[in-house]
Amino acid sequence: MPFFFQSSTWGPLPITLYAKLHNAASHFYRRATKNIFNPTIVQQLSSHSDLIVEYELVSPLVYIRVARLSLFARLAKKAPRVVLDVLRIAWGFDFGWVSALCSDLAWFACSGRLLVNSDDIPAAFDYLTVSRKSFLSSLKSYACSSFANFEVPSVHPLALPTFVPQACPKSLKQFYSYQQIALHRRLNAVTLTLFTLLVTLYIALRVCYTFITVCVSLII
Repeated sequence: MPFFFQSSTWGPLPITLYAKLHNAASHFYRRATKNIFNPTIVQQLSSHSDLIVEYELVSPLVYIRVARLSLFARLAKKAPRVVLDVLRIAWGFDFGWVSALCSDLAWFACSGRLLVNSDDIPAAFDYLTVSRKSFLSSLKSYACSSFANFEVPSVHPLALPTFVPQACPKSLKQFYSYQQIALHRRLNAVTLTLFTLLVTLYIALRVCYTFITVCVSLII
């Protein structure tokens, strides 16, 4: 996807910026899986995360993690002196690219295939100098797993799930999410507006017809 060009050099993305990236990438998934909302085809619209889990797709965040870790492995192989000098200075920083790399290593450590402490970047770098190929192979296979692509927000607390069906007070239909009932109300509002316009147009035409009939009768 073009959204992830040079994503290996990105630091931590702000929540609002990542949300835009996530929505843009998920739009491609929706078109490919034919899950763009259409009342005649799809009756229930699932969230982006549900769509990724259901079709076992790769999360946009995982694309960025894999790109960043792949760059880290490439640095371990090529060992450019100037870049390594800068990295050794920044290894203790808790911001920028290094902090994002720490988060990526912690994510990959959940696979059980990282043989060093995820918080110890120098140790991870030394590990990659001798085990780069096995690391990349494990990284790619883990990135395609459902567990690796299951996203849990780390900043905002999870909202309580809604298990009790929500009823529309007008139509009394039952819905199982706030998104569905909000969409139902919006469609009802649009339908009511169109009906009101049609009734108003009909009354206006009847008045015009009556006026023209009276004028013609007076003339005759």
